[in-house]
Amino acid sequence: METQEKRPNEILMGLFIKLRECKKEFQEQTGVISECNPLLSYKDMESRFDAGMGECLSIVGYFIGEMYSQIPEKNPNVITFDTNESPKD
Repeated sequence: METQEKRPNEILMGLFIKLRECKKEFQEQTGVISECNPLLSYKDMESRFDAGMGECLSIVGYFIGEMYSQIPEKNPNVITFDTNESPKD
């Protein structure tokens, strides 16, 4: 079985999609929890969730930095003109 290596952009896109799915699922679940337990406030749950999302995004940012550091630096486009003619007066 041949494995295909995913490009970093595809991996990051997948991570961001999963994070968005988590946010949607969280919103649905907090609605259900709020109905079952009115003592829990949506704001409390949201702040905890947002803190967790912030940690996830921090880790994603770390991996973006790691991938970026592995990209070799490109040589700048340098144009040199070499003339064998002497200047005319």
